[in-house]
Amino acid sequence: MTPQTLTLTGFTGIRKGLGLKTVTVDLTAVDGSLIALVGPNGRGKTTILDNLHPYRLMPFRAKGYTARTFSFYDQVDGDGGKDLIWEHEGVLYRSALVFKGANKTQKTEAYLFQYNGSGWDPAITADGLTSDGKTNTYDSQIESILGHPQLFFSSVFSAQGSKTLDSAGAGETKELMGELLGVNHLLKLAERARRVKSILMDRLASTRSAKDRINELEGRIGSNERALPQMRADLFAKTAEEKAAMRQLMAANAKLAEEDSALQESIRHDIRRHELTQLLRGIAGRKERGEEDARSRITSAGDRAARADSECSETLRLIKERRAEIAVTKATTTSRLSQRAEIKQAEDSLPALNADLATAKLKVSEIRGRKEDVAERLLRLGTIEASIGEIKERGTAVAAELAGLRHRSTLLETVPCSGGHIHADQCKLLCGARQDRDLVPQVSAKREDLLAQYLALKSEKETLDSDIKLLQSELALELFSAENAMNRAQRARDEAFFLASLAATLDQAEEMLRVLADDEARLTAQEDAAQSKAESEKRLALVEADEIRADLEIKREEWASESAAIELQIEEIPTGNTAAVDQARIAQEQAEKQHAAAQRSSRDLSTRVTQTEAEISADIEQLKTLESERELITTLEGEIAHWDLLAKCLGKDGIIALTIDDAGPQLSSLANDLLLRTFGPRFSLSIRTQREKADGDLAETFKIVVFDGEADGEEAPLEAMSGGERIWINRAIAMAIALFHGAASGRNYGTLFTDEADGALDPARKRHFMTLKRAMIDIGGFNREIFISHTPELQDMADATIRVEELAGDPV
Repeated sequence: MTPQTLTLTGFTGIRKGLGLKTVTVDLTAVDGSLIALVGPNGRGKTTILDNLHPYRLMPFRAKGYTARTFSFYDQVDGDGGKDLIWEHEGVLYRSALVFKGANKTQKTEAYLFQYNGSGWDPAITADGLTSDGKTNTYDSQIESILGHPQLFFSSVFSAQGSKTLDSAGAGETKELMGELLGVNHLLKLAERARRVKSILMDRLASTRSAKDRINELEGRIGSNERALPQMRADLFAKTAEEKAAMRQLMAANAKLAEEDSALQESIRHDIRRHELTQLLRGIAGRKERGEEDARSRITSAGDRAARADSECSETLRLIKERRAEIAVTKATTTSRLSQRAEIKQAEDSLPALNADLATAKLKVSEIRGRKEDVAERLLRLGTIEASIGEIKERGTAVAAELAGLRHRSTLLETVPCSGGHIHADQCKLLCGARQDRDLVPQVSAKREDLLAQYLALKSEKETLDSDIKLLQSELALELFSAENAMNRAQRARDEAFFLASLAATLDQAEEMLRVLADDEARLTAQEDAAQSKAESEKRLALVEADEIRADLEIKREEWASESAAIELQIEEIPTGNTAAVDQARIAQEQAEKQHAAAQRSSRDLSTRVTQTEAEISADIEQLKTLESERELITTLEGEIAHWDLLAKCLGKDGIIALTIDDAGPQLSSLANDLLLRTFGPRFSLSIRTQREKADGDLAETFKIVVFDGEADGEEAPLEAMSGGERIWINRAIAMAIALFHGAASGRNYGTLFTDEADGALDPARKRHFMTLKRAMIDIGGFNREIFISHTPELQDMADATIRVEELAGDPV
C-alpha cells in the first residue's frame, strides 16, 4: 500500500498546528526510500502520518484496531473530510471520507473508488462488494484488500506509543498471530460446531424420560442379576442344611426306637403314640405348607393382576401419545390440502411476479445510480463556496484599500499648497495625495472585477443549490416509491414461491392421510387388545385367588377334624415312665423342629429366587420395547462427543495454537536476519509458544527471549532489556511479522510508517536504527518508509524530507 496524495479538511491538529482548514500532501513529488516528516512539536505531523492509510481510524488516537474504537469527530471541527489516493499491487484507489459533524447525527460517508484509466469508478472488491458510501461496506472492502487492521498496525505501521508484542496480553497476541497465519476463520467453524453440539444436547434432553426409564430398568436388572448368584448359593446351602436335619431326624427316630425296645408294651404304646404324634405333626406341616403355599399363590395372582394393569396403562399411554402425534400431523396435512387452489394459483402467477420483481429492482438500481450526479454537483458546490469565501476576503481588503485612497486624495483640496506654484516634490503630502488619486480608478476597477466574479459565482451557487435540492427531493421521492414497489413485488413473489413449493407435497399429504387413518385403526385395535388382555388376566387372577381361598378353608376344616381324632387316640394310650424313652423323644422332637425350620428357609429362598428371575425377565422385555430409544440416545451421545471434540480442535487451544507453535521459529529467523544485518551478531532472539508447568505438562504462552552475544549468550526476556534495545528489537519483530505475512498471503504493503520510534536511542543506536530501516526495505521488498523523527541527524540521513510548515492549503 503506497499513499500518493492526501487531503485533510477540518482536522483540529492541522488547524492548531498550521492554521489551515485544508492541507494537501503530495507524495508523488518526493523521491527516495526514507522520507522524513519534519516540523516542530504540535504542527500536525502525527495527524498527517496517522491518515496516510485507508483504514477508518487514527492509530495514535484509537483505543484498539477497529473503527468502533475511534471517532473522527473527536479530531474534526464540524464538517470535514479525508481524501487519500493510494496504490496497492498495481491498482490505484481513492478513499473519500466525508464527516458531517455540524448536526447531531454526526453521519459519516465512506467511498472507495478505483481508477479506470480516465476517471474514478466505485470500487468492486473480490468478495463482490460495491462501494455505496456505507461505512460497513467500506471497512469490509479495505480489509479484503489490505487485511485486518490489527495486523497492519502491528507490523508495517508503528504509531506513536503503539503497543508492542512484549507488552500485549496472551489473548491479543493469539488473535494477532491467528490473523497473521490466516487461521482465525477456524474460530467461526468452532462456534458452528458448538451450536451443533447445543442442538444435539437439546435433542438428547427431550429423550431424558426414556433414558431415565432405561437406566432404571438396567439398574434393577443389574442389581437383581448381581444378587441372584448369592441367592442361589444361599438356597443350595439351605437345601444342604435341610438334608442334614433330615439325617439327624432319622437318627433321632432310630434312637427312640432303640430305647423303646426295652419294654415291649411301652414300646408298642410309644410307637403308637409316636405314630399318632407324627400324624399330628404331618397334619401341622401340611397345614403350614398349605397356608404358605396358598398365601404365595394369592400374592402371585395379585402381582399378575397388578402387572397386567401396569402394562396396560403403559401401552395405553404410548397409544395416547401416538394419537396426539397423529392428530397434529393430520391437522397440518389437512390444512395443506385445503390450500390446493391457492398453490395452483401461485404456480401460475410466479413467472409474472418474477418479472415484476426484476423490473422493480432495475428501477431502484437506476435511481440509485443517479445519486452520483448529485455527488458531483455537491463537490462543485463546495469548490464554489470556497472560492466565494476567498473573493469575499479579497473584496474586503480591496474595499478598505479604495476607501483609504479616496480619503487621502481629498487632501488635494485641503492642503494650503494645493493651488499655488509649489512643486510637488517640495511637498510630500501633496505628492502622496496625487499618487493616491491616480490609483483610485485602478483599484476601483479591481473591486468591480471582484464584484463581477462574486456575482457570477453566487449566481452559479444559487443555481446549483436549487438544482441539488430539486434533484435530491425528486430522487428521494422516486427512490421511496420504487423501493416500496420493489418490496411489495418481493413479498408477493416470496409468498407465491412459498405456496408453489408446496405443490410437490400435495400427493404426499394425501398419502399421509391414508397412512394416518391406517395408523389410527391399528392403534384402536392395539388399545382394545391391551384392555381386553388386561381385563382377562385380572379376572383370571381374581378367580384363581378366590379358588385358592375356598380350597384353603376346606383343607383347614379337614386338618382340624383329622387332628382332633388323632389327639383323642393319643389321650387313650397309656403313658410310660422310662426316662431314656423321654430323653430320646425330646431329642427326636428337637430334630424335627430343626428339620422343619430348615425346610421353611429353603422354601422361602426358592420362592425369592423364582420371583427375582421373573422380575429380570419382565424388565428385559420392557427394555426390548425401548431399544430404538436406546439406539437414538447412544447415537446422540456419540455425535455430541464428536462435535465437542471438533469445537475444541478448531478453537484457540487447538489447531490455531499448533499453527502458532509452528510459526514461532520462522518469525525468529526473519527477525534475527534483520538484527544480524543491522547490528551484527550481538543480539538474537527466540519466540517461545509453550512453557513447562509444575507437573511437567506444557501450557500455551507467547514469550520473546533475547540472547546477548557480548554477555556470553546470556538469555533474558525482552521486557528486561533497556528501553532503546526494546525499540529496535520490537521493530525487527514487527517487520518479521510483515515479511512472514507477505510471504504467506502474497500481499505486499509497499510502504512502512513509523512515528517517533527513536526517542529512547543513543546517537549510535539512532544510526543503527536507520540502517535497520534500510535493511527492512531491502529484505521486505518495500518501496519506502515515511517516518517522523525530531533528531536532526536522522532527518539528515533521510533521502527526502517533507516540512509541514511548507505545505499548501486553505487558511482558516
